[in-house]
Parts: sequence; structure tokens; C-alpha cells
Amino acid sequence: TVLHLHNFRLFCAIGVAYRDGAPCFRCRGRDTRPGLRLRCRGSLGEAAAYAAGLAIQQPRLFSESDAFVCVSHASASRLAELGLPAQRAHTLRNFARATALADRSRAGDGDYALVSGRLVPEKGFDTAIAAARGADVPLVVAGDGPDRARLQQLAAGAEVTFTGHLDPVALTQLRRGAGLVLVPSRSEDSFPYAALDALADGVPLLATTYGGLPELAGPDSVLSPHDPAAWTARVSELWSDPGLRAQLGAQALERARTRFGEDAYHDGLMRVYAAAGAAGAAGDRS
Repeated sequence: TVLHLHNFRLFCAIGVAYRDGAPCFRCRGRDTRPGLRLRCRGSLGEAAAYAAGLAIQQPRLFSESDAFVCVSHASASRLAELGLPAQRAHTLRNFARATALADRSRAGDGDYALVSGRLVPEKGFDTAIAAARGADVPLVVAGDGPDRARLQQLAAGAEVTFTGHLDPVALTQLRRGAGLVLVPSRSEDSFPYAALDALADGVPLLATTYGGLPELAGPDSVLSPHDPAAWTARVSELWSDPGLRAQLGAQALERARTRFGEDAYHDGLMRVYAAAGAAGAAGDRS
């Protein structure tokens, strides 16, 4: 039995481990009382149901799973800190489908910067809006969510377009017309597809230092989520140099191809199942 972990749901009632403007890891092990006390699910009844459910079911999930798959080293490390049995945890990053890889990068000809995903505070889209405004760069915001009204107010007077929710085909077309993709997350995103898809489409990526994003984007493509001036300066630098964007876009596409391809994922998955089978046969649940 292999359990794939794409967020912090084993310990956090809302899964994203974020509140009050910053990552939150108050709940750890079977102690879910902080989430109940803070009512992270909203109502007291729902918070109590999640707190009790996680505390009750967690030992069973641990005892019945032969291996755990985490989608980044950062996620694996954080989950182990929270109580995941580290000796049974494996890192296996998400992959880009071979059929989804762009034939070449078009980032040098991009007409806008792009940010996409669910419009919620932890995604940091306000950072993208401020950076685009400061750098005088057109920005397209793709997605919908409860933070949309606030973001639209922040974007007033700037060249920012909100598309609402897009289907995967439309989003791919939009991304391939971009000169730059921003992923300014304030939460510890494990390994977001918004960033991986940018690489697969050959678009330069600018992301934060949180979670698995440095593993995905590379150390030269990440900035602190708390340094808006640095975001504005880097967006301005990239936008003023189409040749640099074309170069970085080609490197992004190659990174997706060589590091996050289907074959590498398949090989890694087979190793996980081999390890899980050995652990299951040995009855090792330590």
C-alpha cells in the first residue's frame, strides 16, 4: 500500500498549512487541537469533526501504509517534522507529460506576464499585481476564487486582465503566449503544477523560496515572498530583455524534459513500489 501525499492533509484540517498571512504548522502528530481552537475549518462543528477525524485516523493510515510518496524534498522534510514516519517516505516529483511539452519556447515574443491558480491569499497574487504594476508589465490573472474582488481592487488602474476559470486547453494556449510566469506563493506549496506547466511550455519562471518551488524552478529563479521590491526589479529586468527571456525559456523547457519527464517518474515509482513490497513482506511498520 502506497500513500501519495500532495499537501499537509494528514496533519492540517485545511491541507495547505497557512493562516494569518504565513505558513502555519501548529498542528503536528495527533495534536489537532490548535486547528480546533482557531476554527481553521470555519464553524466550530466542522473544525471539531476534522480535528477528531485526523487524530483518530492518522495512526491507522500510518500502520497500513508500506510507503509514502512526497512530491518534493521540502515537503518530505516538513511532513517528517510533523510526524510522518520518515523511514518509509520517498520523494517523487510530479512529471510533465511528454505530449504536453512545447516544441520550442516562445517566451521572447510573449505579450504579458501570467499568474494562474485559485485566487486565495496564500497564492500571493497581490505580489504579482504589485510587481507588474511597478515594472509596467501587462499581467494576466487566470483563475477564480474568494480573493478575486480584493485582487481586482488592487489592480485598479494597472494593465491587469482577469480571465476567470479556464479549461486546460485554454490555459495552455494562454501560457504559451506569456513571456513570464509568476508563482508568488506565501504557503509551502509542495510542487505546484502552475510552475511545472510553465517549464513544460518553455516560459521563464519566477517563484518564491517556499516549499518545493526552489527544487522546481532552480535556485536562480526564486525570490523571497516578502520582498516586493525584488519582485518588481526582477520582472522589469526580464521584461526589458526579450533575448534573455528566450534563453531562460529554452532552459525551462529543457529542465522539464530532463528532470521532470515521464520516464524518470515511472522509474522512480517502480522503485517506490519495490521498496513498499519489501517492507510489506517484512511486516516493517516502524
